[in-house]
Amino acid sequence: ADTTEYLLAANEAISIKADSLLNFLVGNAAGIRFVINGNPAGILGEKGQVITRLLISPKGIVSKSVKQIKKEKMPNDSSTTY
Repeated sequence: ADTTEYLLAANEAISIKADSLLNFLVGNAAGIRFVINGNPAGILGEKGQVITRLLISPKGIVSKSVKQIKKEKMPNDSSTTY
């Protein structure tokens, strides 16, 4: 199985060809667009969502598993007095 990894900059595009299924892990669902055989796949998710498994066939998206990343606030240490 091909496990090639891509890190794309803003507005960067790549073309991947396959005759069967492709499986993707997407770090920011709102930051990527897929066009499958000339057909836009639409919005894949919201900012901050991670697509842990995106299965694509030549006909389109077969399945998608999304994980919401929770950002926790760190305690503010600046209140310490000496």
